[in-house]
Amino acid sequence: MKTLLLTAFSLVCLNSAQAAVFTVNNNVPSPGQYTSVSAAITAAANGDTIYVSASPYNYNGFTVNKELTLIGSGHKPQNVNTNVSIVDNIAVTANNVNVIGFNLNQVNGSGTRTNLKVERCLVRDKIYLDGNWTNVTLEGNVFQSTGNNFNPYYYAAFNGITVKNNVFNGTIYDAYGYSGMNNFLIKNNLFLNATQAFSGSTRLLTINNNIFYRANPANTVTSSSFNNNISYQCANNAFPIGSSSNTGSGNMPNIDPLLTSFPSAGDYFSYTHDYTLQSSSPAKNAGTDGKDIGLTGGDGYFQKFGIPPIPQMRHLSIVSPAGGVVNPGGTLQIKVISTIRR
Repeated sequence: MKTLLLTAFSLVCLNSAQAAVFTVNNNVPSPGQYTSVSAAITAAANGDTIYVSASPYNYNGFTVNKELTLIGSGHKPQNVNTNVSIVDNIAVTANNVNVIGFNLNQVNGSGTRTNLKVERCLVRDKIYLDGNWTNVTLEGNVFQSTGNNFNPYYYAAFNGITVKNNVFNGTIYDAYGYSGMNNFLIKNNLFLNATQAFSGSTRLLTINNNIFYRANPANTVTSSSFNNNISYQCANNAFPIGSSSNTGSGNMPNIDPLLTSFPSAGDYFSYTHDYTLQSSSPAKNAGTDGKDIGLTGGDGYFQKFGIPPIPQMRHLSIVSPAGGVVNPGGTLQIKVISTIRR
């Protein structure tokens, strides 16, 4: 974590000069440029960034039809202000879209699309993709529902899908890719479902360095590769190597991963849990890449509060004049302390 001293203006001007930054805030009265995300999208151009402020009010659903980055507050900011950026369904109809740090219901997408990233979000329901998708990354999210969390539609085609460093209360469903499935990687996730991690027809996955805690890793998976995963407290802890055309090695069935603070009998996601590994955990440095198995390993990042990797204001004080009273035409000096989480 870095600590920066920044002016208030520099907190806004984070993007390059070529891209614009828009602010959305639906508080009353609103200090933002826009009160709805849809209005900001209408005003934006490809490559722009939209910051959506924390609020006690839902921003509802919207369609992203341009190449944009949308950044929320994180789904549980560690501030005095406990509000979050909460939205409903996000429909993606453009390429090169990033969605970061929201409490959201769904992300839906269809058509032939490339470069979608959903990062550090609390997903209340699921992510549903139909059509032909290339380069999709789901990283550092919490999937809250105990139903289907990620549904890459059965008849769609996928190339370059990476699901890493997420917590799943539910399942990855129908990852079959009837029209084509290439480079679909499931790695360094924590599956907490009481019954299974995968459902529907699921094939042609590479499943590496995950922890399956109460979540059966084998159900419905065919023609896939399981490597260096751990299962524990599952109805069936076995990895299906040698059956249903599955391959793999280095897996540890029915081994306690020794999470730092987690009920031994298992549980669903909670902000009160600590999903890092104890020093004696068998998952330490045991992944296919020599890094940890689970959320702390790999090349992804999990931050359980969903804080986006941008400056977060932690302190604002008046340097001068003393007492903060400024005469007309006078000068007010302030100090802003901001932290950036990776």
